[in-house]
Amino acid sequence: MFLLGVLTVVLGAVIRWDCFKTLGHLFTFDLTVQPDHQLVTEGLYGYVRHPSYTGGIFLVFGLALSHLTRGSWLTECGPLAWTGGEKIRLVIWATWWLWISCVVIDRAVAEDEQLRKVFNEEWDDYAEHVPWWFLPGLI
Repeated sequence: MFLLGVLTVVLGAVIRWDCFKTLGHLFTFDLTVQPDHQLVTEGLYGYVRHPSYTGGIFLVFGLALSHLTRGSWLTECGPLAWTGGEKIRLVIWATWWLWISCVVIDRAVAEDEQLRKVFNEEWDDYAEHVPWWFLPGLI
């Protein structure tokens, strides 16, 4: 599980790096529209509307796999190694995913609304052709 977690983290990092590269100066951590903003639809943005969040989801999932599953330091000799640690891991895992899901969905909705205001029909066409937020055909 640790190796699968590390591979998932690497995949998430590569996806995020590709988004940074594709957007260039348009990539920000704040929800802002630049004066010269254009609607980016190439690269991973041609498959999902929020690939950077997809990368973030993979990062978080990979970290959970590598740190909260059997064989990790936390579960073998760290603070979650004691009897009852499995229940704590489940609570941590569930809480982590609930929080990440809420943050990512809230941010995707806010970005979609902002881009719809700025790009109007161009956004509507894009959203029609790329209806998925994070994973093609699923979400």
